[in-house]
Amino acid sequence: IKVNITLRAAAGLTQKPVIYSGSGETAFLVTHGSFIVQGVEFNGIAHGTPFGLDFIDVNADLNVPSPFVLKIDNCEFDNCQSKSIFISGNTETPLDSVFVTNTVFRDNNKEDMYFQQTRHSSNIFPGGYKYGLVQNCLGVGVKNDGDGYFSYIEPGNRDSSGHPSPTLIVNHCTVDSAYDGLSTYTTAGAVVENCIVTNLKDTTLYAFAVESSRYTGALATTVENCITFNEPHAIREGNAYSTTIIKNCIDADPMYNNPANMDYTLKSGSPGKNAGTDGLDIGYIPGGINTGIKQIKDQTPTSFQLSQNYPNPFNPTTIIEFSIPNSGNYSIKVYNMLGQEVANLLNNEEVPGIYRVNFNASGLSSGVYFYILSGNNINLVKKMMLLK
Repeated sequence: IKVNITLRAAAGLTQKPVIYSGSGETAFLVTHGSFIVQGVEFNGIAHGTPFGLDFIDVNADLNVPSPFVLKIDNCEFDNCQSKSIFISGNTETPLDSVFVTNTVFRDNNKEDMYFQQTRHSSNIFPGGYKYGLVQNCLGVGVKNDGDGYFSYIEPGNRDSSGHPSPTLIVNHCTVDSAYDGLSTYTTAGAVVENCIVTNLKDTTLYAFAVESSRYTGALATTVENCITFNEPHAIREGNAYSTTIIKNCIDADPMYNNPANMDYTLKSGSPGKNAGTDGLDIGYIPGGINTGIKQIKDQTPTSFQLSQNYPNPFNPTTIIEFSIPNSGNYSIKVYNMLGQEVANLLNNEEVPGIYRVNFNASGLSSGVYFYILSGNNINLVKKMMLLK
């Protein structure tokens, strides 16, 4: 793929359309452009046997003219022989943001998500991507005993030479019966919250692996409001260079309703019921959490508008609405009081309409922030307050 592509299921379907991948095949090789996929199932079954190689392989170099975005929402990945979503560690892919939301992974052979990239001194986004969000995902039955992670996120930044790790949030994910668990590996300052990891098969080291980064003084990874159960090592810190902050995590039976039938909702009385930092159940929530941009009215506004976020003050999520009268490329970025960019909520081509986007500030500290809508020669600014 060398252009921007959106692959979206038609509205109102009762069953997701399926893309089948055959022996040794990569379904989509993304080399130049943004790739957005919504409401689609990927299945590696070929002639009754799992043969599909990598379903989505992002593999680009520094010759790409501008950074791009990878967004996967409301999808399913089944029977992949290798890595379901693979950001190559052998190239210098200039990704801006990576979003994997409201998605289910079943019976894949290797990593469900493998985000690994080398860095390069001239890479305009050192570390490969600036922002990563893995939210409301379910991973069941990753098989391989050597590469069997639900997530393996290694941006390749292992020193302090001016190549910071991306901003990474992993939220509301459930991992069950995989070989290895949820790993942020060398990502400094990651936030892992409201997640459940159960029944893992690895009895050695990597059940629920967390590494803050591999350089002295790196920002600590925070693991908060998570549940582990029936695994040998619970939350594991993997290096001696920086610490992992663990808050309100327990080792207890999450009490799934019917996991044999892929029902990972929580029974009444579960320790994860309504126990999330956002008041929702801990772990994966069927039906999805609205994490991205949503067009709420398709009427054509007469002017650009950026509404005040609500609630405001907020903790940790808030909603931002905006109106655009003309098609074009728009961005919504969040900045702190020092003028440093801390989040990129939107960077996409949009048609005229009224839109709503959710902002999760779990990884930020209390304070005043500014959000800016830019595009088509406009810059609209509003102020908001995060109180934790």
